[in-house]
Amino acid sequence: FVFDKTGTLTEGRMTLLAVHPLREVGQAQCLAYARALEAASEHPVARAIMRAGNAPVTCAGEPRSVPGQGMEGVIDGRRMRIGALAFVAQLHGRPLAGGATAGVGDAVRVALGDERGWIAVITLDDPLRSDARRVVPALAADGAAVCLLSGDRKAHVRRVAEQLGIGEARGEATPTAKLEYVRGLQTQGAVVAMVGDGVNDSPVLGQAQVSIALGSGAALAQTVADIVLYSGNLQPLQTAVLTARRTMRVIHQNLAWAFAYNVVAVPLAVSGQVTPLAAAVGMSISSLLVVANALRLTRVAEKDRPWPAAA
Repeated sequence: FVFDKTGTLTEGRMTLLAVHPLREVGQAQCLAYARALEAASEHPVARAIMRAGNAPVTCAGEPRSVPGQGMEGVIDGRRMRIGALAFVAQLHGRPLAGGATAGVGDAVRVALGDERGWIAVITLDDPLRSDARRVVPALAADGAAVCLLSGDRKAHVRRVAEQLGIGEARGEATPTAKLEYVRGLQTQGAVVAMVGDGVNDSPVLGQAQVSIALGSGAALAQTVADIVLYSGNLQPLQTAVLTARRTMRVIHQNLAWAFAYNVVAVPLAVSGQVTPLAAAVGMSISSLLVVANALRLTRVAEKDRPWPAAA
């Protein structure tokens, strides 16, 4: 199982913690620039920034979204970017001062800058989903390898991984890097289930053998996915795994019964020891048994049912 972080393992409803100006620009103006750039985006970071102010917003000109990196646009004749530090740095080529992010810690951070340099660093918080603390460890305890891939800072991704007991975690991963990572797992023979919710996750969802999207996520991710968790939480993922396991068990049972029945019935019919009427009745009973066994799958697992041992 490969999980995205923002909006998948976390609630995806970020809250803005602080705006740290890096130039002679006030916090209110920095936030106004950020909101103008993010007005055309549906990313959880963008939604948090938009909620942080009440003033009317004018969308930046020539808006351009770079998947996994951030937004770019023109404001007052100046080209600006907001997003990952490296993405913003490409616009002006200047290093970020060592003390610019002092006190930020493991918070989610995005940078704001123009062609002249850095304007501000914005910090946000995104709490973990409560059900992630139960479902993810259950998957790992059941023998599945669990990985975390995210475009967020490595330090923040590691912290989330530690909280959930995930051993393999990679931060600052672009959509292309995520795709290559999943392809690498598949090359090694792994069957990959990808769980994500954003537009940036669509390519890797399409690559995975099983793709799972959250109903609270982007419409494109839901279109690509094999499974959509419309409840907006991860608990149904546990039910889906249980149902899939029971389905395979029932399929094996039905195949075994059909094989055993035909091994016995066909030679008897060929030798003339079974009349056509008896053969017809026997086949009908066999089919009814298979259908009745399959109907057991209609029973819905209880929400808090313990995770069973591997079959």
